[in-house]
Amino acid sequence: MDFLIIYEHAARELESACYLASILKQKGYSVKVINERYVWRIFLRPKVVVVPYLYSSEDVASFNT
Repeated sequence: MDFLIIYEHAARELESACYLASILKQKGYSVKVINERYVWRIFLRPKVVVVPYLYSSEDVASFNT
């Protein structure tokens, strides 16, 4: 997996995440779009993770698990 795109609020971020995913797929990358609530269920090792926010070191640690 090349890219993992995580979104927080579907109403404001899902459309942009899907658009970014479609552009990356056209360029030949493998992409997965997922809600932040389900990140702990994913056992993938993506090369790049796109996250909705990183306000503090706790946020970095939560997405880095």
